[in-house]
Amino acid sequence: MDALVKPLAVSPRASDERNVWESTVERENLILGHEAVAEVVEVGSLVRDFKPGDKVIILAIAPWWEKIEAQMGFRQHSGGMLMGCRYPNFRDGAFGEHFVVIQVDGNLAKLPEGVSLEEGALVSDMVPTGFHGAENAEIS
Repeated sequence: MDALVKPLAVSPRASDERNVWESTVERENLILGHEAVAEVVEVGSLVRDFKPGDKVIILAIAPWWEKIEAQMGFRQHSGGMLMGCRYPNFRDGAFGEHFVVIQVDGNLAKLPEGVSLEEGALVSDMVPTGFHGAENAEIS
């Protein structure tokens, strides 16, 4: 259900630095980066919606969808505290030459025609974070 992807555009953020110096998760020797547009290089045998060559938006939260936390709407905590915030907390992130995305049929989005790589990288985390804040503040 996973895919190997090659980053094409990445968007470093202050949270990448914070992940190194002030993280709530112990990590060692992991590659940073969680906002990116990538090209699919290889897919697992159970992947239905993506194929090699697809340009995709890497979603900052990559839950295990079968976990109860994800099904209850707490995707960032699927499998345990902050486990859905996979890159680079528990797996290598987007600043490497390649990295693995889990359960890609639920954790990737195809880059739409006419959307640049740079715009796609912004949509991977910054834009949804803004919408999430507005929803939490009940801004209509």
